[in-house]
Amino acid sequence: MRYTLIRKLVCIAPVLMALAACGGGDSTPAPAPAPVPPGPPPVVTPAGTAQGTPVSASLGSAGGTLSSADGRLQLVVPEGALSAPTTISIQPVSNGAPGRVGSGYHLLPEGITFARPVQLSFAYDESDVAGSSAELLGVATQQADGTWRWQGGTLDAQARTVTASATHFSDWSLVKGLQLRPPSATVKTRASVSLKLAYCFAPALDNDLLEPLGFDCEAENAPAPSQAVNWSVNGIPGGNGSAGTVAGSKGGATYTAPAQVPPTNPVAVSAEIQGAGGKVLVVSNITVKGDETAGYAGSISGTVTETADGTRITYQSANLRFVPLEVPPTNYAARGSLTMTTYHPGGDVTTRLVNLEGDGSVLTVHDPVLEGPYASFSGRYWFSVMGLFNACPEKAVMDGTALPSYGADPSRLEGARQISCAGGSLAIDAQWSLKADDAGT
Repeated sequence: MRYTLIRKLVCIAPVLMALAACGGGDSTPAPAPAPVPPGPPPVVTPAGTAQGTPVSASLGSAGGTLSSADGRLQLVVPEGALSAPTTISIQPVSNGAPGRVGSGYHLLPEGITFARPVQLSFAYDESDVAGSSAELLGVATQQADGTWRWQGGTLDAQARTVTASATHFSDWSLVKGLQLRPPSATVKTRASVSLKLAYCFAPALDNDLLEPLGFDCEAENAPAPSQAVNWSVNGIPGGNGSAGTVAGSKGGATYTAPAQVPPTNPVAVSAEIQGAGGKVLVVSNITVKGDETAGYAGSISGTVTETADGTRITYQSANLRFVPLEVPPTNYAARGSLTMTTYHPGGDVTTRLVNLEGDGSVLTVHDPVLEGPYASFSGRYWFSVMGLFNACPEKAVMDGTALPSYGADPSRLEGARQISCAGGSLAIDAQWSLKADDAGT
């Protein structure tokens, strides 16, 4: 019996079934986006509703300035624009503009006309140009029919402002004319993410006035550039094995993450487009993460007792780690060692060190999204002794009602279990504490 137990314990390792769930300082005009073929109709949105604190000031023929409460919009009324003292107000409103940046602003009084254009200067920061570029920012105004019209604007990259002229008051917003969506994303190693270029403002070619109207740039059929697009990762055309690769066309691309987390993370996936005002670069920042279950490290210990004669074996792991056997990781091979001490009925005690080098000692982490015989389990993590002893049938694992579950955190696999098998001739008591191995993430 002693030889049989030791032979079987050479490949000891409990099996855990897991049910897993940007520019310089010169002031340059911001170019209007280039024309694109007809696509979806211009987006129509309701007028914005009041949000935040309004500000007001009485201005006369001498003109003056007024800033919104959040400091994002400054209104400059030049001398001679007003013929009489007038109360001017800026009311922050909900923003329905396509490609919107920050709040919308309702300027009052409605219906007022100015003898000279007033200046609307919008401030922006780096987060406001995510997935786009400062050169593609502009100012848009909502028309009476609910559509939005591009007013363009002058970019001051050093001051980080975009300034446009207005002769009337309505709802106004800073907007992105063109976007790369998503502007940021997280993807696992070897996985892919789809990127799409979409115009938020582009001329409707079936409109005789050729006004740059606003489109739903989040829609699947949003208008896309018609000119050539050059795709890069961290400035490398097409990317490489270290940073990941990108392949695409005019309307979009697919980024595929490398096999390992890149040394520079996140990576910058960019599209260079030849616009009317020159080349424009839009960037999406992609964070690459290792698989959360790329490996486990920790300890396993327990006792195996032969109920007939009382032979007892204790086992304790050292330097235990489970490494993936395939991608995506589902099965893991045990590495490390086990110290096994056998207590014989006659009082003799023997100790043996077993190195776990082969793939016979395997941890299994199961994801219910994947097809498989264990997908019907209601829990997420399960512990069993499949593979621990040849005498313990695989059916013990298949019977979900007999197995406890251990929470929903894939980074921590901890628990204890007692089981009898081989017709009751073996009693097994196991404890384990495993955590996601940082070396694999």
